[in-house]
Amino acid sequence: MFSGIVEQVGTIMVIGNQQDKRRITIRTSRRMVISLQPGSSISVEGICLTVVARKWLAGLFEVEATGATLEKSTAQNWQVATQVNLERAARIGMRNHGHTVQGHVGGLATVTQVEWVKDHLWLSCRLPSLLQDQVVTEGSIALSGVSLTIASIEGTDIKISIIPYTARHTTLGQLQRGDIINVESDIIGRYVVQTLQRYRDLG
Repeated sequence: MFSGIVEQVGTIMVIGNQQDKRRITIRTSRRMVISLQPGSSISVEGICLTVVARKWLAGLFEVEATGATLEKSTAQNWQVATQVNLERAARIGMRNHGHTVQGHVGGLATVTQVEWVKDHLWLSCRLPSLLQDQVVTEGSIALSGVSLTIASIEGTDIKISIIPYTARHTTLGQLQRGDIINVESDIIGRYVVQTLQRYRDLG
């Protein structure tokens, strides 16, 4: 589990394509890498991945993304020098300043508008049809692994206000119109929608 509060932005240094998986080497701070062990979970751009190796003196760690993850997330498009949001797994008993995020990407959204008002960022994204019933105004959503609140919903688009700190310290501040980003809807919303669907199916 994660909270959607990005700790650092890392940089992809090496990508190795091996049949149906990609082995990805990411550079970040030594302080973060030394806390990781092979088998540790880490959120990379909102995707829960497993650390398979680390070189803490160089500030490097490696993860692997396989078939299903590559098909439904931006991991299939990552390149060397791509910057990615990083968050280590949440500790039980710690304060959660975001919301409960699983790191299970539900779909890909397209950025439809990026508007800076002074130093404030307004971001509009078009959601895939699968997720449109799982969002509500003032509800939680994770975009690229960042816990955010939906300001408004207009048709298939959601609009989000991003504070200057978040824009500066995550990859969201680099987004441009047409970019594709990972989306995870709120887990409570998913349970509600699936429960209602089961009742409807029972007739």
